[in-house]
This record gives sequence, structure tokens and C-alpha cells, in this order.
Amino acid sequence: MKKHQFEEFERLSDEIETLGNFVPWMTHSFGEKSPQAVFHAQIIADWNTVVQISEHFVEELNK
Repeated sequence: MKKHQFEEFERLSDEIETLGNFVPWMTHSFGEKSPQAVFHAQIIADWNTVVQISEHFVEELNK
């Protein structure tokens, strides 16, 4: 966009639309043929919170 390549931007935007949506799947075990489940966005957000808290905790321990 900064280079004012609007036609290229439109072309790439249209191409992206044809790719579909990313859906993060998980399964307990591929070997056991466990059922698949979709990661809910809240699980990912909660995990990010746990990671951030852990990082702050480690920073405090290193002081």
C-alpha cells in the first residue's frame, strides 16, 4: 500500500480469499485414531496469558 500498488493489493486480496480459513485442529493421539477437535479461540488466549505470567515469574526469580 505504501508503494501505491493498489492493483497488486487487490489481486493478492482476492487470492487470499480463495485460500479459505485457518482452523487449528488438535487430537489426543494419531496412533489411537482419537477424534479431532477444534481449538477454541479462548483456549489459545488463555494459554497466552499463562505464558505471559510464567515469563514475568521467571523474570522476578532472576532478579
